[in-house]
Amino acid sequence: MRHKKIFTVKEWKRFKKIQVKVVKGVQCYLDVQEVMCKKYDIVLTNHKTKREQLLIFLKKINMKNINKGIDTFNNAVQSFGRSMDQLSKDLGGSTERQSTKDKENLKKILNVFMN
Repeated sequence: MRHKKIFTVKEWKRFKKIQVKVVKGVQCYLDVQEVMCKKYDIVLTNHKTKREQLLIFLKKINMKNINKGIDTFNNAVQSFGRSMDQLSKDLGGSTERQSTKDKENLKKILNVFMN
């Protein structure tokens, strides 16, 4: 009868190491988890199947969490828009000044072509 060993999934993942042993001049690659499974009966305490993990994830989703996520996203978009407005004001100056300069430049160009 083999002894029973109890591990959590995190503890069990520590043993996922490959050991290299030389037996009669030949390199043998041993997985520590495989060796332990042959020696002991291994029990994983907090193991969850993919289905169980999916159900836990779906239980966490509700309208309150969705609204909270949407609000966070909206705030991020608004702050990005404000920062871009501020950046464009810093780089380009006032839009009123720019439009008057554009009109003056357009008049100068038209005067050159008209004369």
